[in-house]
Formats: sequence, structure tokens, C-alpha cells
Amino acid sequence: MTLWVADISGNNANYNSFIKNNDAVIIKISEGLSYINPLANAQYQAVKQAGKKIGFYHFLVGGLDARKQAEYFYNNAKNYLNEDGAVLALDFERPSGYPALTGNEPKAFLDRLYELTGKRGLLYISTSDFISDAFDWSDIKNDYGLWIAGYPLNNGAAFSNDLQEWANNSNLYFANKKYDGYTVVMWQYDSVPYDRSIAYLDGNGWNKYGTRAGGSKPAPAPKPVEHIFKANDKVKLINAAYASKFGTKFDGKVKSATGWIASVYDVKQSNSTKFYLVGFWYDNKVTYWNVLGQDLVLA
Repeated sequence: MTLWVADISGNNANYNSFIKNNDAVIIKISEGLSYINPLANAQYQAVKQAGKKIGFYHFLVGGLDARKQAEYFYNNAKNYLNEDGAVLALDFERPSGYPALTGNEPKAFLDRLYELTGKRGLLYISTSDFISDAFDWSDIKNDYGLWIAGYPLNNGAAFSNDLQEWANNSNLYFANKKYDGYTVVMWQYDSVPYDRSIAYLDGNGWNKYGTRAGGSKPAPAPKPVEHIFKANDKVKLINAAYASKFGTKFDGKVKSATGWIASVYDVKQSNSTKFYLVGFWYDNKVTYWNVLGQDLVLA
């Protein structure tokens, strides 16, 4: 049995049809050590409301410590990543303009992710990088499955048995001896009109990859100590801040501005017991935002 899988990121604002037309959705959470997908929470809620299988991935950036990138991924989405049935993955790509990758990073990242979550993440990698003589992937062979990317047609056509048979017999794909002994869990076979994959799993198989080893959940992380701001404190938004208390998305201007606390209010929302009326100076004027305490730091 198989599952149809979409993967989405901050580039996919119109994601509802992708969710509707697939059995599972994998959401980009983070990249490197400084980027968080601003749509991740909304995408997560939409997937859960649709009753679909779910997963999360991190985009690997060269030149940065791979274990710290795993920690960044985890620390910014630990409740999601620890969820039973949530499949985790590392995206290994080499786009132009990015720092070079050595091939040693996936093992370090996935091992650290396993230490943090108890889950065996998948390595997302193009078939060309996987079969390349420039890399040796034997260090992940016994512990981690593959999510292979390769688009023989890439024309938006429906998946077919003929396409699978061709890939099974092609030396550019799964007939290549480099695949011997590895477990291909998914194949991203097309990127038109969005990234589409086939998972060689049923629902139980998906849940197995998304379950902590031994089936036990980790102890819940302690809640951070909330800082209580006072009137006139200078503040700014944290990098991961996405929307105001009432759901209005923060734009780039307010996220780069410094503000001050105008008023303080009690609330019980998310991880906050206070929200604040904050005045931000940008565009040559003061604009006031209602901001949860969890989204602010002292400037």
C-alpha cells in the first residue's frame, strides 16, 4: 500500500488544495540557524483539521554545525516533532549560492535529532546526489531511511505504474547499485504544480516512522519563564513571532522595528499570561500592535 504526500513551506501560501489532495503533508519548519517558516503553525492546523498524516523537515545549510541545526529544528517545534505519528526529515540540497555541503552533515544531524526525539528521521536527497561518487552515505545506511527526489517527467502528470517500473529499472534511480541495502521510504517524483511524493507505506507504516523508539513519549519540556514587561519598556519582536494576539500577521517593517510598552493586559493564550499594546515606530509614524508576551524581548 502507498500514501500520496505533499511537502510545503513558506513559499506555499495557497496550501489547502495540496492538503486536500494528499494522504500526508510534510511541513518545512526551519532552515540553517536563523529561519523559521512563518506559515508553519497555520499549515499545521490545516493539516490536523483535515485529518491527514503529518511530518516536518529542516533545510540543511552548509558551513553551520549540523548538530546545532538539529537542535534549532527541535527547539523551534518540539511539540510538533514529539507528536506521535509525526515523521521527521532532513532536506539535503545544494542550490547555487548556498555554502557547500560535505556529505558528513546528515549523519550528525540525524543522530542528534534521534537523541532529542527518539525518532529515526529520513534523509531527503536527490537521486543525482545519492548516486554521486562525490559522497559516501554508508554512515546512515543502517539507521535512516531515504526520501529520494528525482523528476523523470516533471510535467504535472499523475503518477503511474509505468513511471515506477521505469525508475525501478533505471541506473539513474533505484537500479543503481548505490541503492543496495538502503531503504527508500518515499520518492518525490514531480514538482509540478507542487512537490509530490509517493510513500511506500500504509498508515501504520507512517506512524511507525513517526513514533519514538520504544513507543514512549519524552518528558514534556519545561515551559519557559515568562518575562513580565512594564510600561515604557523598550521591546522588539522575536524572530519566530508570526502574528498579533488577534491573528494579524506581522510584516517585515514591524519585525525590524523597536517599540515600547504602552499598556499591559491579562490573558491566557498560548504560553502567555500577558499581552501588550506596543507602539512601533516605522514609516515615519507610530503604529500600535497587540502582542503576546511570548513574542517579545527587551530591546
